[in-house]
Amino acid sequence: MRRWWMGWIGAFLVIGVSCRRGPAWLSQAPLVGYRYTDDAGFSGYLPQPPRRVAVLTPAALGLWKAANLPTITLIGCNSMGDDYQTFYLACDDPAVLINALYKAKVEWIWSDPTYPWPETPQPPAPLYHFHPKSLRDWLRALHFIGEVYDAPLVRQTADSLQKEVDTLLSRLAQERQFKVLLVGFMDSVVLYSEAHPLGRLVREAGGLPPTGKSPLLSPKVLKDSSFLPDIIILPAEKPEIVNMLLLEVPELYTSPAILHRRLFSMPRALMEAPFLSPLEAFYNLGRILHPEVIGSEMAPLAEPPKNPEE
Repeated sequence: MRRWWMGWIGAFLVIGVSCRRGPAWLSQAPLVGYRYTDDAGFSGYLPQPPRRVAVLTPAALGLWKAANLPTITLIGCNSMGDDYQTFYLACDDPAVLINALYKAKVEWIWSDPTYPWPETPQPPAPLYHFHPKSLRDWLRALHFIGEVYDAPLVRQTADSLQKEVDTLLSRLAQERQFKVLLVGFMDSVVLYSEAHPLGRLVREAGGLPPTGKSPLLSPKVLKDSSFLPDIIILPAEKPEIVNMLLLEVPELYTSPAILHRRLFSMPRALMEAPFLSPLEAFYNLGRILHPEVIGSEMAPLAEPPKNPEE
C-alpha cells in the first residue's frame, strides 16, 4: 500500500512540476533566437545560429571569409569562383535560384538590397540585405556575425580593427584631399565615380573622386567637366589603358597627375569589387594618397607618353 501511495505522489509531483514549467518556458519563447534589422531596414528573426548560409553578393563573401567560422557552410553564385565550400547557384535566374535554395536547405540568405526578389515563391530562409556604404559598416557587420554565433574572437577582431580604422580616419580627415581619378576597363575605358563603392572608399582614404549619380562614368563626362586629377589610379593588370584615356581626354596632359607622374595601380579585383576585401582596398588607397599617414609600399608607374600618338 505504501509503495502504491508513493507512486501516486511521485506522479503528482512530476505532473505538477511539468505544468508549472510549461507556462514559464512559453513566456520566454519569444526571447529565444536573434532578431536583427538589415541594411535595407527590414527586420528578421533567427530561431538559432544558421549553419548553411547562401551568400549572393561579393561584399558579403569577404565578410564571411573574414569571420572564418569553421561550422558554417557557404553557398554562392556561379560568378564568384571557388570561394565557396559547396556548390554554385544560378543567381541571374530568380526562379531557378529560389528552387536551388530550397533544395540546398539554406537557413540564412545574404543578398544585395537591389536584388529583385519575386513575390512568389518566397525565399526559403530569412533574408539579410547587406549593402555596406563605408568600411565602418563592413566592420559593424563583422561584429554582428560574432554576436549571432556567440564568437568572442570575431567580435574582438572587429572591435580592434574598428579602433584602428577610426584612428586612421581621424588622421586622414586632417590631411589634404587630393582629386583622384579611378580608371577601369570593361568593353572600353570607364571611370569610377563617388557613387561607386570604390569612390566611397577613396573619400574615406582622403581623396575626392569625380561626382556622378552613376557608379561608372564615360571619359566624355570627364572631358566636359573641369576635373583635373592630382592622382590617377589604374588596374595593375592593364595600366596601359592610360594611353587610351589620354587619347580620349587629351586635356589630362595638363593635370597635376600627369605633370608630376602621380600614376599608381591597384589589383583590378579590388577596384571592381572593393568590399570583397575592403580593408585591403582601404589600405592600398591610403598608401597611395597619404603614405605619411599609412606608410608607403607603392611606387609610381612609368611616365606616360608625351604625345597621344606614341
